[in-house]
Amino acid sequence: MKKIKTVIAFVLGLYMISSATSNYQGGVNIGRLTVDNQGIWIGFNSKPSDCGGSYYGWYGLIPNTLPYYKDLLSVLLTAKTTGVTVDIWYSSQSTQYACSSPGTLLPIYGVGFSQ
Repeated sequence: MKKIKTVIAFVLGLYMISSATSNYQGGVNIGRLTVDNQGIWIGFNSKPSDCGGSYYGWYGLIPNTLPYYKDLLSVLLTAKTTGVTVDIWYSSQSTQYACSSPGTLLPIYGVGFSQ
């Protein structure tokens, strides 16, 4: 059942971003995760290509307003625990200041396990 929910969350994430300008980064390792009232803060072991900086090691944020937020959290926790790489999809905002403050973190809308 969890695998089905994960696949559904992944497909929904792709659908949500298909009409918007989005970017993809494959094979990233989760360095750290924090959950708070804004959502899931994500730090990767290496800086994503669209990040010009880093906000104390944080690069992305999944807003807790996404309907499949908890499913994405399950994927991220599994990836972090097992060391498996993930693919991420996020809204495009590549600038020299991207990821350098809370308001410029990559808005991530889709996460899936890498092949």
